[in-house]
Amino acid sequence: MGDIRGSCALVGLAFCGCLAAPAAAQPTVRLTPGLVITRSVRIAPGTYRLRAPTSTDSALVTVRGDDLTVDLRGVTLVGTADSLPPDAAAGVAIRVSGGAHVMLRGARIRGYRVGILARDVRGLRLLTLYPRMRAPRNTTCAPPE
Repeated sequence: MGDIRGSCALVGLAFCGCLAAPAAAQPTVRLTPGLVITRSVRIAPGTYRLRAPTSTDSALVTVRGDDLTVDLRGVTLVGTADSLPPDAAAGVAIRVSGGAHVMLRGARIRGYRVGILARDVRGLRLLTLYPRMRAPRNTTCAPPE
């Protein structure tokens, strides 16, 4: 797959082949609610159980800028407990707002209304992201006959 272009893209899962900046060149930071990323970083691996603001105008993490990589390998973002129904999910986990040539790499995201929301971004690249989607309760998923 190539770049995702346009004024607005809701993204669940995408893979593309491209090179990232070496992890050693990126500072490592812990993810905190309201974090704004404006340069290449590596998020410290771990499971982060953090709720996002309920409005889609804000997010748990905001990424803005040009020519940056956010390395999320080994990171799991959890917005709601697995025991809750899918409709309990709220907010945006990661919002990419403006900029060009932005790469997100290696996150597992679950329990949010929107995993990744990208607006006004040119050259967005998503590598090896693992969204987890749950079927509503009392639903049987079967292959078509």
